[in-house]
Amino acid sequence: MLSEIKTSLFTQLEANTALPIYYDNVDSDVPTSTHLRPFVLPATTDTIGTNDLGKEQGLLQVNVYTLKGSGQLDGVVIAEAMIAIFPRSLALTGVRIDEYGSIGPSLLVDSWQVTPVSFPYYSLID
Repeated sequence: MLSEIKTSLFTQLEANTALPIYYDNVDSDVPTSTHLRPFVLPATTDTIGTNDLGKEQGLLQVNVYTLKGSGQLDGVVIAEAMIAIFPRSLALTGVRIDEYGSIGPSLLVDSWQVTPVSFPYYSLID
């Protein structure tokens, strides 16, 4: 099920941005310009009511990497565009985004300013 969730979320991201996307442990060359690094962070599975369905939950986190010294707004503008790509009530194959995304505080990592944006997701599993 997690592979289906990742496939749906990453396909949505890839289809709606022109920025390079770097997948850890997949890509070998880190981009040298502004890029995105997505992660799917699974959480606990809850039972729904008295039936046997489970609600698999987690976060899609897209870290926006902009070059250090390019200003704080570049990352925020791109993060806001990510929120438009994953709007509230978005239903994809096997996964649903039911809450608004949230932009976290930027931080400096090496020569990058990293701005995280997170989207809670859930998927019904049978």
